[in-house]
Amino acid sequence: MQIENRKKCFDELFDGNDICPGNHISPRKLFSLFAQISTMNEEEFKKKKSIARKFGYAFSGMFIPYKTEISIRIQTGFAIAVAMLGIYFHISRNDWLWIIIAAALVLITETLNTAIEKLVDLVSPGYNELAGKVKDIAAGAVFMAALISILIGVLVFLPYL
Repeated sequence: MQIENRKKCFDELFDGNDICPGNHISPRKLFSLFAQISTMNEEEFKKKKSIARKFGYAFSGMFIPYKTEISIRIQTGFAIAVAMLGIYFHISRNDWLWIIIAAALVLITETLNTAIEKLVDLVSPGYNELAGKVKDIAAGAVFMAALISILIGVLVFLPYL
C-alpha cells in the first residue's frame, strides 16, 4: 500500500498538468527518482513532494503577471534594452550590479502590485473608494521604484556617454 501511494504521488508530481509541463524525463533520471522514492519513508516523501510543488507553484506564479499585465511586459522590455546598453558600453561589474538591482526593484514591485490588485478585486468586486486607494498606493510604489531605477540608470550610464 505504501509503495502504491508513493507511485501515485510520483505520477502526480511529474504529470503534464503539474510543475513539469512539456518536460521529458530521461530513463536514467526516472530510474534514479524511483530509486530515491523506494528508499524514502512516507514522511520524507510527503515533504519532498510538498517542497517540489511549492517551487512549481512559485515558478508558475512568477509568470502570471506577464500573462495578465502589459505594464510588466513593457518594464521587462526596458530592462532588456538597458541590459543591451550595458553590453554596448561595456559597463563595469559594479555598474551591472546597480542595473540588476534597479531592474529587479521595478519588476518585483510590479509583481506585488499585480498581486495586490488581484486580491483587492477578489475582496471588493464592486466600486469601493478604499479599494481604489489601495490600488493607487500599490501603483505608486511601482512608480517610485521606476523613478529610482531611472535615476540609477542615469548615474550609471552618464559617465559612459
